[in-house]
Amino acid sequence: MYATRITRHLMWALPLLALCLSAYADTPANRPAGGPPFAQWPCHSYTHPCGEIPTRPAVSAQMPSDLEGDPDRGRALAHNRSKGNCLTCHMMQGGAQGGTVAPDLSQYATWGRSTEEIYARIHDQRAFIAGTVMPPFGTNEILTEQEIMDIVSYLKNSR
Repeated sequence: MYATRITRHLMWALPLLALCLSAYADTPANRPAGGPPFAQWPCHSYTHPCGEIPTRPAVSAQMPSDLEGDPDRGRALAHNRSKGNCLTCHMMQGGAQGGTVAPDLSQYATWGRSTEEIYARIHDQRAFIAGTVMPPFGTNEILTEQEIMDIVSYLKNSR
């Protein structure tokens, strides 16, 4: 008799539970992240068709020979969200909540890259990777030559 009563209660409780769980599963917090592919993003130009918006050409920069970098200033720039802003995409030593969409730079000094190559990559990564999303910090005058050298010095000391 007791088992029959439990069975009767479960017969209406289980479908109700399934309905509640299915409603929860479709909340925004439980949907996978993402969106449309980049090619489907809206284009915000009134004068150029999508995909044909002109940009400055990539520049293969030569490192200035008369500049010395300061790793402390470089660290401050790399961690400054309104200037270098490296932490938006990269994890870095001493950085609070670094990004995860680009390589982890916390051990960058062990990668074996020359000072000249690091400078050129920060100046304009497009010279190495055509479709990169990394801003051309030197070409677009986001950072000065001295500021790039400071960040290079900081990265060369990141072990």
